[in-house]
Amino acid sequence: MTELRLIPPAALLWVVTLIIIGTRTPWWALALVFAVGVGVAFWDVGLALTTTVIGVLGVVVTSIRAMIVDTTTIHPMVTATAASYAHRTNTGWIQQFRIDDYPVTLPVITHQRPDIPIGTLVELHGKPIDTTSFGLGNTLFLATTAHPIGHPDLLHQWGTWVRETFAHAVAAHTSGDAAALIPAMVLGDTTGQTPEFTQRFVATGLTHLSAVSGSNVALVTTAAVLLVAHRSPHTRAMVAALALLGYVVIVGPDASVLRAAATGIVGLIVMLSATTKAPSHTLALVVIGLILYDSSLAAHYGFALSVAATGGIIAAVPPLHALIGRTGLPDIIVRALAVALAAHLVTMPIVALM
Repeated sequence: MTELRLIPPAALLWVVTLIIIGTRTPWWALALVFAVGVGVAFWDVGLALTTTVIGVLGVVVTSIRAMIVDTTTIHPMVTATAASYAHRTNTGWIQQFRIDDYPVTLPVITHQRPDIPIGTLVELHGKPIDTTSFGLGNTLFLATTAHPIGHPDLLHQWGTWVRETFAHAVAAHTSGDAAALIPAMVLGDTTGQTPEFTQRFVATGLTHLSAVSGSNVALVTTAAVLLVAHRSPHTRAMVAALALLGYVVIVGPDASVLRAAATGIVGLIVMLSATTKAPSHTLALVVIGLILYDSSLAAHYGFALSVAATGGIIAAVPPLHALIGRTGLPDIIVRALAVALAAHLVTMPIVALM
């Protein structure tokens, strides 16, 4: 039961964040926090204190962010930094930008593909439009022009170089649809896909092939760990963490990548720990940390699916570990294979729903 102790605080944080996003007031959320705190106190006083503190923290953080969003005016000229790579939509392209002192990313829509690497400071000209969609942010920006006025830092330059180098290598050895499909499957890079190609994927139910999921991250982490399987646990942890960081930088830190990274964190701990049971409190910590880092994730459909997927992986790893363990392989390899297989079995059908 100790692994379940952080589930009530994580669930409460998620709910109060959604309440504030929907009502734009903290009072109903605060009432819920104290009601839940009193209820949990009958079970465990220490857990009640933890739950209440995290709940109040979530109310304060999300309320401040909602107030900033509601009192900030987005002008027709905006200076912002690219926070994601561009993705194709039915009518054009969408790319997320981050404005200084603005707590959510600004979705920017363009008719032509914006060739703006992540991390680039840009001057945007266009028209801000209020939206009625449920979320912390309430503005879209229809851009007519985008002028780069700065350069990405070295880490983001490296990530862009890897993406472009990989795409060029694929194009040099393949052609047609394969040249667009491989970067999408490996890095979630759909920029080479035509609208007709994308529509065929939608019609056949194969859009999950180009979605970055927990299975992608699990395979990256697994490969990194296996490369240093005979090293010390500290070295394996460091290499796997660097591989995970590098993958997030290359793919881009949007919501889908953050949710995939959450799955990778759980898999990393399972592979490197002495236990064969994936700790549920790790998932709860990931939820708490990510929602406090970005309150808008609480209202993100993909993030909710990722939490469900990770919960499924937690349940699937122990029996898979027992099954693969009968092969007599080294335990570190058994753990890695159990996590990778669990990620595939659980996330593929869930990502297909997105």
